Amino acid sequence: MLPLTSAPQRSDTLDWFRGLGILAVLWGHAGLPGLPGAYILIDTFFVISGYLVCQSFLRLCDRSEGEGPRRLARPVGRFLASRVRRIIIPLAATVLLTLAAGWFILLPDDYFALARSAEATLLLQAHLYALTLGNYFDVVGESAPLLHAWSLSLEEWFYLMTPLLVLPMVIWPRKWWVAVIAGLAALSLYRAQTMSADPEMLGASYSLFSTRVWQFMLGMIAALLFRQPPRLSPALNDGLILAGLTGVFASVLILTEKAPSPGLISLPAVVGVLAVLLLQPRALLLARATSIPGITFFGRKLYSLYLCHYPFMVYFTYLGFDLGPGTDLYKFFAAVLVSLGFYYVIEAPFGGWRRIHFAKVVVISAVLIGLTFALTHQIKSTGGAPTRLPDAALAAWTARYDVNPNRQRCTTPQLTRFGYSCVVGASEGPYFALFGDSHSDVFANQLAIQLAASGIGLRHYWYAECPTIGSGLGELGVFSEECGRISHEAHRAVLQDPDLAGVVYALRWPWYLNDATPSNRSAYWRDVSGLPRGYADMARFREDFAAILRTSVADFEQRNLPIYLIAPVPSLPSDPVKAQVLSLWHDQSAAYRRLLGGVTMDSYLQERAAFDRLYADIGSIANVSLIDVSGALCQDITCRAYGEFFSLYYDDNHLNEDGASFVLTGQQER
Repeated sequence: MLPLTSAPQRSDTLDWFRGLGILAVLWGHAGLPGLPGAYILIDTFFVISGYLVCQSFLRLCDRSEGEGPRRLARPVGRFLASRVRRIIIPLAATVLLTLAAGWFILLPDDYFALARSAEATLLLQAHLYALTLGNYFDVVGESAPLLHAWSLSLEEWFYLMTPLLVLPMVIWPRKWWVAVIAGLAALSLYRAQTMSADPEMLGASYSLFSTRVWQFMLGMIAALLFRQPPRLSPALNDGLILAGLTGVFASVLILTEKAPSPGLISLPAVVGVLAVLLLQPRALLLARATSIPGITFFGRKLYSLYLCHYPFMVYFTYLGFDLGPGTDLYKFFAAVLVSLGFYYVIEAPFGGWRRIHFAKVVVISAVLIGLTFALTHQIKSTGGAPTRLPDAALAAWTARYDVNPNRQRCTTPQLTRFGYSCVVGASEGPYFALFGDSHSDVFANQLAIQLAASGIGLRHYWYAECPTIGSGLGELGVFSEECGRISHEAHRAVLQDPDLAGVVYALRWPWYLNDATPSNRSAYWRDVSGLPRGYADMARFREDFAAILRTSVADFEQRNLPIYLIAPVPSLPSDPVKAQVLSLWHDQSAAYRRLLGGVTMDSYLQERAAFDRLYADIGSIANVSLIDVSGALCQDITCRAYGEFFSLYYDDNHLNEDGASFVLTGQQER
């Protein structure tokens, strides 16, 4: 029988590509500019993995002797053992070291989340855990040091299924089984494209096995079809390599996080990398250019670089280090150095753990994993080990949880079929209707308390990232169906209710009305250019948005009802709770000092300018009043983030209960 594959041969070009790729990924994770699509290189790594592990397993099958089941079982055991040697000790060490570092760095809520993430990583569930955090690109670099493990979990599942996909070739004709794999890959690609092209599922497809397996299978198909490198003319050979590299790096330069990945948009990159896998440069100049030792060096240490860099970068950012304009560049180089140190200390010993007995590898892995689970149990059982913090820092941290006590109860559709709706206070008699997004949740409880003093209840209608401003919101075709439905149903219901005594709108108005910025561009309802879906400019969108609100206000005005708009809360440059806690804990006070100075009044007025224009139009209607938060939060030239002792916010744009009370009490007094 002919061998299933040729003998292994280390490719400098492949190591060069992987080195360049991992450095680009680190560059993007560090927040440095110029490579917006660096994330697409993860897609190419999946293709490379499919190709290399399939080749590895085929070689083991070639060398396997004997007959019957034993001939098939032996390569499976050896293949899985090689994966364990290669993967488990560095991975378990990374998780344990990340947890250990988090003990001294992370706030309790973030540390609790890290414990869950650590367990998911070791149980090969990190890709599913990542889905629970929302859109991947909104979370990158914030407070999830093991977020990057989603791709490692998928790789490990790919490895486990490799024998299942390759062994049938020993029994059945190769071409038929390759066709089966190609069909499965096509189904996976179809699912990936369908999900990633749906704006309402933004990010949902990014870390799913079913939407990623086609990339792994593409590499596997290449390994199965090409037992020997294709024989092409030098010109065609090198032309295909250059075309493939162009497809990859053009994607890196052009794509943004809004691109519908991992669907068809990934094809130029994942097909392009096949040229690097299957072909070797013939021209001397191309061969030298694609085998630069300084880059291949990093390609041969890809695993440690990927494992270690992300926790380091997250902690670097979390602690708020400010080294001036070059902070992100320092972070990049420091992460590279730390990762290389990890390689030599953890991954490289004993020839990558290949030169010691397998039983010892298993024991070392078991010890590391056991210590990790013991630590995660302790962290979870204590709610993030809050006693690590000094008393003053712990007291400041409680501002994070000074939130609407009705929130959990009110994240269900109690009064509507869609979105979130609930009664706060008296369920009978006159009531105010509160419409909004998560910023209405900020004011709901304190507003209900003030209304209750006058014998008036509150009914709250809201949905996350949804401006519930009128029954015609769904006609814009911009926001999710759920958003359009709750806005329509809620307005129709309260307009017909004789007990309705007034209306309040509370939104993060600038999020919807302002031009695209780095912070709001990621919103699911904005397209690649940052504009609302289906709109060519923001001015037209603002006009249509205002028209819907104006119609709602006019309907309520006809019933002679009071209508209030709560002005936007000043957005902060960073999380005030974290900044204060870290200042009290580690004296990492740069962010805290900046926030103590407050937000300048000029920047706040610029942030709310579009809202002020909206209110100038809507406010001309009788019975419309403004609840202006600036009267309470802003004095002279700054707007404050902290009260007498602690934060008035629970994150960088939401007031906590103290903040909401401060605003509404001040408004009532005025």
